[in-house]
Amino acid sequence: MGELQQHILSLSVPERLQLISFIASSISEDAINGISQVPDEWVEEAMIRIQNAKAGNTKTYSWEEVKEQVNGRK
Repeated sequence: MGELQQHILSLSVPERLQLISFIASSISEDAINGISQVPDEWVEEAMIRIQNAKAGNTKTYSWEEVKEQVNGRK
């Protein structure tokens, strides 16, 4: 595992979620459209999800709820 991956894993869960959000919002629509390996349907879905998140229309879960769901599936 590389140094960057180790550093990311050393972050708390809220910090990693904030990093994910930052990275996703830093990718422009033009950059996404310029990637030929990604199917158009995936790009469209990503753009819809980004718009929904920015508009506050995305259901979120607390870390406790996520842990309960994960532990409940074992």
